[in-house]
Amino acid sequence: MNPHSKHRAAVIDWQAIRLRLKRSEKAAAEALDPTPERARQILDARARELAEVPAPAAPPGTRLDLIVFGLAGESFAIDTCLVRQVVRLEHFTPVPGTPDFVVGVTNFRGNVTAIFDIRTFFNLNAKGLTDLSRVVLLGREQVEFGILADAIHGQSEMTADEVLAAPASMSETGRAYLRGITKSALIVLDAAALLDDTRLTIAN
Repeated sequence: MNPHSKHRAAVIDWQAIRLRLKRSEKAAAEALDPTPERARQILDARARELAEVPAPAAPPGTRLDLIVFGLAGESFAIDTCLVRQVVRLEHFTPVPGTPDFVVGVTNFRGNVTAIFDIRTFFNLNAKGLTDLSRVVLLGREQVEFGILADAIHGQSEMTADEVLAAPASMSETGRAYLRGITKSALIVLDAAALLDDTRLTIAN
């Protein structure tokens, strides 16, 4: 048998390949610039799939690796174990009919990802978006959504003992998303609480 006969016998279906490429290009375009209606459909579906069990609080001696960021003049921090990535806020699509804390949706690696502004939960004034604005993308197995940051200040380490209970003067909504506050007034967010709270989904 001619060793090249198998290669000559193989027939490439170029028409099928072109169709698959067109479908891929269309899907990529929709992901990059989803319509508000499509964005709501995707986020509604994700909301129905969210049924995680909240993670237990860290024991007192546990070390916390934190990303520190600024928001409305305050210093916030969040545990890096549930931070998938930090990205520049560049393109996003507002979604009509959503709560004030929904900035909009953006495309992250082909997936429509919601961006939330948590300033609302802490009664902080909006500063507006700047060139320093970033999105802290959170998730367990993969990115689930992002939270807005005015700027990233770096990383920090501390033990859970250094995080004190949030003051009673803070709103109930704000306390629900906190591990607590340090003596230096660093507000430490509870990433697991953010991921598990259905208020941070868009659903009817």
